Amino acid sequence: MIPILFGVTLINFGLMYISPGDAAERTLIADGARVSAEVLEARRAELGLNRPFAVQYFHWLKNLARGDLGESYATGRPVWAVLSESLPNTVLLAGSAMLLTILISIPLGLLAAVRQNTAVDNILRAGSFMGLSMPSFVLALVLIYVFGLKLKLLPVVGGTGLKGLILPSVTLAAALTSGFVRQVRAAVLEELGRGYVLGARARGVKERYILYFNVLKNALLPIVTLIGISFGRLLGGTAVVEIIFMWPGLGRMAVEAISQRDYPVVQGYVMWMAAIFVAVNLVADISYRLLNPRVRYADEAA
Repeated sequence: MIPILFGVTLINFGLMYISPGDAAERTLIADGARVSAEVLEARRAELGLNRPFAVQYFHWLKNLARGDLGESYATGRPVWAVLSESLPNTVLLAGSAMLLTILISIPLGLLAAVRQNTAVDNILRAGSFMGLSMPSFVLALVLIYVFGLKLKLLPVVGGTGLKGLILPSVTLAAALTSGFVRQVRAAVLEELGRGYVLGARARGVKERYILYFNVLKNALLPIVTLIGISFGRLLGGTAVVEIIFMWPGLGRMAVEAISQRDYPVVQGYVMWMAAIFVAVNLVADISYRLLNPRVRYADEAA
């Protein structure tokens, strides 16, 4: 985790360093000050922007280690405060979309595996292919047109309430569910072909018990990995969906910060994304030992 995060900090700061625009000028404009050559040079010295790259980087890294991400060029507020405003909305949207995905995809994946090569399986696979092929912004616009404009059941522009949460959650869950159904189906089919399933059937164990208490439990490893990666991506914000539905999340905040060249906020967002992905992968690795005894026994034997 430490080398990965260190590499991210170097790339993150380096890209912001070579990006166009003068940070000192941005702060002066945000403060409403008159920009002249003397004032600009004084602000650059105040911010340490006239120092070499290595000095600036390690100064930023030292502040980052203390939890200080700097101040926004656009608003002058601490970056943590800017991120904290959007974070709860993103967690709510990501959690809702992930819960909806799990509740739909695991039963459908099991059904497709049990009914392999039947009409039900073919329909589910065709639906999954269509869901993966359709861009999220197209589905979002269709949902807005049908449920917002025609049926008038849900708001076109989502707020942070329950009704405003439905359409963006469904939009995100649709693409995730399509991929999850295929992954669950493949994992369950692999387990159904193993010898312990044939042995359990020969002993007269009920098919439902084999499926839910043996096959599904052993098929959880790839599913947990997929859930972790997908949830981490959702926590980083999904800019397209958040912008279409005007959802005040991290993705929308990041796009606005990029358009304003608010580099400290962009840097904070990138570090948040990196930390989330690393943490989620760590939790997934730890969960392997809890969910599958074979992994735990292999580690103990080693």
